Amino acid sequence: MNSNSTIFREFTYESLQHTEYYRRQTQEPLSPNKELAEGQILPKPLQNLFPDELIGKPIEDIDCYYRVDYVFVVINRRKTIYRFSSRPACFLLSPLNCFRRLAIRILTHSLFSTLIMLTILTNCICMTLDNVPDTLETIFTIIYTIEVLIKCLARGFIFGKFTFLRDPWNWLDFIVIIFAYITFFINMGKFTVLRVVRVLRVLKTVAVVPGLKTIVNALFQSFISLRDVTVLSVFILSIFALLGMQLYMGVLRQKCVPQYDSFLNTSQFNMSYRSYLKKIDDKAYWYQDNENYLLCGNASGSTRCPIGYVCWKDRGMNPDFGYTSFDNYGWALLACFRLMTQDYWENLYQLVLSAAGRYHFLYFVVVIFFGSFYLVNLILAIVSMSYLHQQTKTEAKNKEIQNKKRKQLNKEQSISMFPYQDATDIPYIDSSINTLNQDNITTNGFSSGQSSNQTKLTLTSDSDTAHVYLRYLRVYCCEWACQWEIFHKFQALVAVFILDAFVELFITICIVLNTFFMALDQPGQSEKMTRVLTIGNYIFTSIFTVESILKIIALTPGKFYRNGWNVFDFLIVTVSLIELGLANVKGLSVLRSFRLLRVFKLAKSWHTLNRLISIIGKSIGALGNLTLILVITIFIFAVMGMQLFGQKYKDKFGKNIPRWNFCDFFHAFMIVFRVLCGEWIESMWVCLECAGWPCIPFFLLVFVIGNLVILNLFLALLLASFNSNVFVEKEEDENENKIAEAINRIQRFVRFLIEILRRNKTKPIKYKVEASKAIIVETIEMQAMDSVVSLPENTLDTPPDCCPTLISKYFACCAECIPQFLQIQWKSLRSSIHRLVQHRFFEWFIIASIVASSITLALEDVYTRQRAIFSKVLAMLDVIFTIIFTIELLLKWFAYGVRTYFKNGWNGLDFVIVIVSVFGTLLDAFKVADIPVLKSMRTLRALRPLKALSRFEGIRVVVSALFGAIPAIFNVLLVCLVFWLIFSIMGVQLFGGKFYKCVYTDTHDQVKISENVTNKIDCLKKNFTWENSRINFDNVPNGYLALFQVATFKGWVEIMADASDAKEIGIQPSYETNVYMLIYFVIFIIFGSFFTLNLFIGVVIDNFNQQKRLVS
Repeated sequence: MNSNSTIFREFTYESLQHTEYYRRQTQEPLSPNKELAEGQILPKPLQNLFPDELIGKPIEDIDCYYRVDYVFVVINRRKTIYRFSSRPACFLLSPLNCFRRLAIRILTHSLFSTLIMLTILTNCICMTLDNVPDTLETIFTIIYTIEVLIKCLARGFIFGKFTFLRDPWNWLDFIVIIFAYITFFINMGKFTVLRVVRVLRVLKTVAVVPGLKTIVNALFQSFISLRDVTVLSVFILSIFALLGMQLYMGVLRQKCVPQYDSFLNTSQFNMSYRSYLKKIDDKAYWYQDNENYLLCGNASGSTRCPIGYVCWKDRGMNPDFGYTSFDNYGWALLACFRLMTQDYWENLYQLVLSAAGRYHFLYFVVVIFFGSFYLVNLILAIVSMSYLHQQTKTEAKNKEIQNKKRKQLNKEQSISMFPYQDATDIPYIDSSINTLNQDNITTNGFSSGQSSNQTKLTLTSDSDTAHVYLRYLRVYCCEWACQWEIFHKFQALVAVFILDAFVELFITICIVLNTFFMALDQPGQSEKMTRVLTIGNYIFTSIFTVESILKIIALTPGKFYRNGWNVFDFLIVTVSLIELGLANVKGLSVLRSFRLLRVFKLAKSWHTLNRLISIIGKSIGALGNLTLILVITIFIFAVMGMQLFGQKYKDKFGKNIPRWNFCDFFHAFMIVFRVLCGEWIESMWVCLECAGWPCIPFFLLVFVIGNLVILNLFLALLLASFNSNVFVEKEEDENENKIAEAINRIQRFVRFLIEILRRNKTKPIKYKVEASKAIIVETIEMQAMDSVVSLPENTLDTPPDCCPTLISKYFACCAECIPQFLQIQWKSLRSSIHRLVQHRFFEWFIIASIVASSITLALEDVYTRQRAIFSKVLAMLDVIFTIIFTIELLLKWFAYGVRTYFKNGWNGLDFVIVIVSVFGTLLDAFKVADIPVLKSMRTLRALRPLKALSRFEGIRVVVSALFGAIPAIFNVLLVCLVFWLIFSIMGVQLFGGKFYKCVYTDTHDQVKISENVTNKIDCLKKNFTWENSRINFDNVPNGYLALFQVATFKGWVEIMADASDAKEIGIQPSYETNVYMLIYFVIFIIFGSFFTLNLFIGVVIDNFNQQKRLVS
C-alpha cells in the first residue's frame, strides 16, 4: 500500500517507526477528534471508504492527535472504534502477536459484548432467586475471569494508555472478581457480607452499554457538586442534633409511676422508700394508656399523669423499639435527618411535646424550615444546575461537530475531488455520491483493489432491484395509484366527508362520551346499566372503526400511517375489535384496559394534552438511560438487602413476617421503592429489630442516592424539557385545528341568524340611528376640545378624574352650575389628599395598622367570649381598625379617582377586605354575628393580612407569579385528571368491590384465619360485619381519592395492603394473595406522581422567573 494515498493502513512495524518519527518532531498542540473517540461509530463518510479486509485488524490511528502516542485502532463490523496500546501487552505480547490479535478479534466482535450482556442478565435473574446452587456462581465467575483475561491480553494490564485498568469501569470488574475468589477459597465466617459485593456485577452493564457512561458521568458530577452541600447539611444537622441532645436527652423515657403514698395504700404491707424504688422498676406498676405506657412530662403544656401517679424519668426504653431518642449524638442526628426528610415526623413531634411541653414546637419549626425547606431544595437546585451544566457542554460539543461537518461539506462543494497528499487527513464524503464519483475515488487510492470496486457495483445493482420492488409496493399498495376515474371520485368524496371539521368535532364528542361510559362502569350495577354500557361500547367501537377505514381510503395507507396519531387510532381500533371478539374468553379481560387509551385521542384537538404528551415522550426518550440507571440502583439495593437481611427476617418473625420485608426479591424491590418515595424510617425500625445497626447505613444510602440524587435528577431533566409557555401560547401548526374551525362555523352561523333577526327589527330606523350617533360623537369631541382650552395651567399636576368616564360623560353639563372657586378648592383638596396617601409615613401607618389588626385577630380563641373585658377590648380594636381602613379607602378614592383606583388589582383586594370588615362590624352591632350563615362572612376578616402584600415588592412578585400561574396550573390540572382518569377506571376494573372484608363488630378489626370465614355469607352467618374499606375503588370518584392518597404518599400503605389482599367480589381477603397487583401502584406513581405532579413545580418556577424578569 502506498502510505501517501491510503487513509486506513494496517498496523506494522513501520507504523511504530512512524510514531517514533512523529515523537521526535516538534508538533503543534492538537485536540482529539470527538467523532473518532473510543467507542464512537465511524463517521458515515469514512464508512464508505473503509475496506472490509481490515475489519477486526489493527490499523494505524486515524486521529492526528494520537499519532505521537503508541496506540493503534481496531474497527469491527458495526464500525465501532476501539483504541489499544501498541506497547507489548503484559510485557509479552506485541501488537503483531497472533495470540494478542486473536484476543483483539474476540474483544471487538459484537457477539462478545452480547454474550457478556446475556451473562449479566442471567446472573441478575439468578441473584433474585432463593437457594441458587453454588455451581452457577462458579460458572459466572469463570466467565467473568475469561472476559478479564481476554481484555488483559488484548489491551495490556495497567502500563500505557488504553490498557485494562486505565478504564475506571474495568476496576469494578477486577474488584468483583477478586472478592469472588476471596469468598471461594477463604472462609470469612461472619464476614460473609463480602459476598454481597457480587451484586455490583450489575454495574457491568454501564461499561457494556455506551450510552450509560454519559449519564453516570453526569451523576458523578452531581455528587462532586453536592460535596459542599453535604458538608453544609451535616454541619446544620449536627447543630440541631447537639441542641436536641441538650433539650431532650432522656425526655422520651419518662413514664407515670405510682406515688409513694398511693403505692403504700394499695399494697398489703408497709415497705421502706428504698424497697419502693425497687418495686416501681417493674413495668407492671406503670400507667398504661391503650396498651402503651403513657409518655408524660412535668413542664407547662406537657401530658400530665393521672391522680395517684407521678412522672419519673429514665424508665423503660425509648419509643419506636427504642430507636427514637436524643440520648446521644448518633440517635439525635438520625432524628434530625428524619425531620429533614419529613418521614413520620409528626409522631416525633407529638412525643416531644407530650414530654417537654407545647412551646418546644419552635425547635421543630426551625429544623424543618432549614432542613426540609432549605437543604432538600438546595440539593435539588444543585442537581439541576449540575445537569444543566452537563447538558450545555453536550450541546456545545454537538454544535461544534455540526459546524465542522457543515464547513467540510461547504469545502467539498467548492473544491473538486483530488488525491490527498497527507495520509493523516480525514475526508468527509457525502453519502449521496454517485457511482461515477465512487470510481474516481477508487482510482485516487481510497479503496484497496479492483475486487472491492466490483463488489460495490454488485451491491449497487442489487440495491436498485430492491428499490424497484419497494417502489412497486409503495405505488400499488400504499399510494393506491389506481387509474379508474370512478375510484378517484369516490376517494375525493370520502375525503371531503371524513376530513371535514364537523366530522372531527363529532369524533371528539364520541371520545368524550365513550370516556364517560367507561367511567360509569362499576361493580354491583344493574343488568340494564350493563346492557346500556355494552351497547354503547359496540356503537363507539363501530364509529371509530368506520373512521379509520374511511381515513385510510381518503388518505391512502401511505399518508395515513405517516401520522403517528393515525397509527395510534388504528392500534386502538384493532385491539378493541380483538377484545370484542374474545369478550367471553376468561383471562383476556385485560384487553379492556386498552380501551382506556382512547382518551388520548383527545390530544389531537386538545393542544395542552398534546404538548404534555410530547413533553413526557421527550423526557422519557432523554431519560431512558437514567431510567435504566434507576432500575439498576433499585435492583442492586434490593438484592443487597435480600442477601443481607432476608434470612434474618425469617429467623426473627417466622411465619408472621411483616408486609415490608427482604425475604424475596419482589418484597425487597417494593421496600426499596418505598424508600425512594420518601418513607424509610418505619421499615428501618423493623430491620433494626432483625439485623441491628447495618440497617442504618443501608437505608440512609438508599434514600440519599435514590431519592435525593437520582429522583431529583429526574425532576431536573423533566423541567429542562418543560416550559410553561407551552400551556399558554397558541400552537402554530401547519394543520389547522379542525375543532376550532367547526366551533367557529357554528358561532358564525349563530351570529348570522342574530344579525338577520336584528336587521328585520331595526331596518326602518337604520339611517336615523346612524345620524344620531354622528351627532353624539361630534358633540363629545367639541366638549373635549373646549375643556382642554379652558383648563388652568396647574391642571396637569392634579390627580385624574374622580368619577369614571361613563359618569363624567353624561354629567359634564353640571360643571357649569358649580362656581369656579369651589372647583379650584375641590382640586386643591384632592391634590393635598393625593400627596397625603403617597407619603411614606401614611404608608407605614397603614402597614402598622394591618400588623396590629392581624395580631388582634390572632388573639381570639374559643375562650374569648368567656372573658368579657378582653372580648370588649378586641371588639373596640376591630371597630377602630375597620374605621382606619375605611378612611384609607375613601382617601384613595378622592386621591386617585374611582376608575384609577380599581385599575390596580391590589386595590380591588383592599376594597373587598374593607367591605367584609364593615359588614362584620354591622353584624356585631345588630347582634346577629353568631348566625351560622352570617358568621362565615365575618370570618373573611382574616383576609386583612393580605393588605400587606401590596406594600412589599418582593411579596408582590411572588403572589403575582402564583396568580399568573393559575391558567397554566389549571391546564396541567386538567391533563393530570385525564391521566388519573385512566388509572382510576383501571383501578375500578381491578379492585372494584374487592376491598370488602369480614371484621369484628366491636373493634372493626379483620377476623382471624381461625374463624374460617371465606366469603360474605359465612361472615353474616357468624354475626360478624361485612365492611368496606374507607378508601376503595368501587367507582371512579373513589378511585380518584385513592390515587390522590397514593400520589401524595399519605395513607398509601394501607391502600396497597388492601389491594395485595383482595381476591374477588364477596370473597374474604387473604394475606398477600394478590401481591403482584402492587405493580399497578408502582406504574401509577411513576407516571401519575413523578411526571404529572412535578409539572406543577415547573409551571410555578417558570412563572416566577417571568415575573422577576418583568419587574427588573
